[in-house]
Amino acid sequence: MARKRKALSKKFGFQKGNTPATKGKKLKFEPKIESEPFMRLPHTVFESRVSHKSSKVLEVHDVEQSVCPPMLLRPRPKIPEQIDEYLDPTFPDPDNHTYKHYVPSLVCKKLANKVGSVIVNFNQQDMKDIRESLVAENEMVGYANPVLVNVETDGRYNNPIFNSDVTAFQAGTQVVQTMVENNTKLKHIVSVFTGNKLCKVASRLRNKGIEVLCPNHAGHCSANLAEDSVIGNETEYARQCTIELNDKLKIAHVTTDGDSKAVNGITNAQRSNVKILRDVRHLANSMKRAVQNCTFSLSMFSGTNKRNLKQRFGLDLKARCTAELTYAFKAHEGKLFAVKNHMPAVIKAIVLCYSGGCGMSCQINSYVCAGMPSDHWQKGFLPNKEPLKMTSDDEVLVENCINVLLGPKSLELVRFLTDSEM
Repeated sequence: MARKRKALSKKFGFQKGNTPATKGKKLKFEPKIESEPFMRLPHTVFESRVSHKSSKVLEVHDVEQSVCPPMLLRPRPKIPEQIDEYLDPTFPDPDNHTYKHYVPSLVCKKLANKVGSVIVNFNQQDMKDIRESLVAENEMVGYANPVLVNVETDGRYNNPIFNSDVTAFQAGTQVVQTMVENNTKLKHIVSVFTGNKLCKVASRLRNKGIEVLCPNHAGHCSANLAEDSVIGNETEYARQCTIELNDKLKIAHVTTDGDSKAVNGITNAQRSNVKILRDVRHLANSMKRAVQNCTFSLSMFSGTNKRNLKQRFGLDLKARCTAELTYAFKAHEGKLFAVKNHMPAVIKAIVLCYSGGCGMSCQINSYVCAGMPSDHWQKGFLPNKEPLKMTSDDEVLVENCINVLLGPKSLELVRFLTDSEM
C-alpha cells in the first residue's frame, strides 16, 4: 500500500526541478466583507430616523419610503451634551455668576454692521455641516444612494403680496425662501435665500432728487433685489437654494403649496427632474374653498344664515378629511395602493355621515368615525350637530369637493403626508 501511494505521488505530485508559478510572488487575499445583519444606531440618529409603525418592528425609510436593509436594534445610550446640563432645571444658572453691561440703544450701532456678516457665515457653515451629516447618516442607515434628500420649501414675505392697490408694485418688500429636509423627523433647514428691496441710503438720496438704482449703487446698498423685481419669484429663490444644496445633496422629492413655481427653479439648478409632492394643508384649504364655491340646494342647510353654515361645513369637512387621510396611511403602514383601494368607500361613508346616515357605513369604512351613538365624528363646527338635508345632486357636489384631497390623483401627491408650513 505504501509502495502504491509513493508511485502515485511521483506521477501526480510536484516533480523535482519544477518551479512553482507563484514562487517569489506575494499573495494578497481580499477580505470578504459582509453587510451587518443588525445595526445599533446612535441615540440621536435613532430618534430622528426610526419609524415606529409597530411595537415590534423598527424601520428606517429612504426617500421613496422603502425600508432600508439593516435590521435595527435599540439605540445606544444617549451621551449627555453640555447643552443638556444647561437645560437641566437643577443646574445652577451660569448667568448668575457673570457680569453684564447692556445698553439697548447702542446694540445696533456697536453690533449690527460688525456681527451681521459673522452670523451669515456661521449659519451658512452650520447648514453645510447639516448637509454633510445627512449624507453620513443616509449611508449609515443603508440608503442605496446616500446623497438623495426629500425637501419642502416655501417663501415667506414681510407683507401679503397682493393686498394693496396704492402702488404699482407688489406690497411685499422682503422674502425668505426656506428649504427643509424631510429625511428625518427633525426637519433641519438645509438652505435659505433672503431677498430685500429696502435700502435706506437709496431712499435718502432719492429724497434729495438723486436718481439711484438698487442694488449695487455707489455706497452701501442693503438691497439685493431691484425695486421693480417680482417679489414672488419663487422659481429664482428655489434655484438659489438648490445651488447651495448641490454641494452635498440631490433632491428626490419636493413638497410645495399648490401655486408655487419652486419646482422649476429646482429642476433648472439640479439639471434633472424632481418628483413633486403637495402640501396636505394647502390641498385641504383648496377643498374648503371648493365647498364655498359650490351651489347647494336651498334645503341642504337649515335656518336663515345659510352662508355661515356653509362656511362651518367647509371647516368641518376639512378637519374630517384630513383626519381620514392621516389615519388611512397609518392603518395601511404607508402603502399607497391599499389606501387608494379603500378611499372611495371612505368618501361614500363621509357623505352618508353628514347626511344623517352615520352607522354601519362608518363602522366598516371610516378610520375616524365608529358610527356608534357614543363614538362618532363630533361635527364640532356645525351647530346642534344636525344632519344636512342633501339631495342627490348635493351628494355629488360634496363628493367632488372631497376628491380634491382624497381623490386618487391627490393621494399620489400627498402620499408622504409632508407639509410646507415652516
